[in-house]
This record gives sequence, structure tokens and C-alpha cells, in this order.
Amino acid sequence: MPSNEERWLDAEAGPVVRPYALPTTVADIAADVDLPLGVVRVILADLRELGLVVISVPMVMAERVDKHTLREVLNGLRGL
Repeated sequence: MPSNEERWLDAEAGPVVRPYALPTTVADIAADVDLPLGVVRVILADLRELGLVVISVPMVMAERVDKHTLREVLNGLRGL
């Protein structure tokens, strides 16, 4: 007989995690499984506590571009 945790995973969380092997936004998951965003957030938080999903905060674009590149773009814009 499956444990309560296994039943919960099959019933509630299963649709949320099964189709995603690559990083996916919470909004996209909610839309795909037709559940409210808040419900999906709670399910994902529970799955995170169980160690079944990894949740990461996306990098801000400014953190991905180095200052030298930004200066070059700014200088190029000034030159227009």
C-alpha cells in the first residue's frame, strides 16, 4: 500500500513535476496543468522540502552582462 506521501505525489504533485526536465517558470507550469499560480507555488514548495525539485531565482539581465559590454553599448549609443 502506498504511503500518504506517495499518494500525495501521484494525486496533487504528479502533474506539476512529471513533464518538466528542463527549467520552467512557475507561471508556465500553472498554465500547463490548469491550476492557479498560488496552488502550484504551494505544491512546488512542498516538493522542494522533500528534495524532489530544485527552485532557483533567475538571474537579472544586468548580472549576466559585464560592465565593459554595457560601457561599450553606452558609448555606441552616444556616438549616434
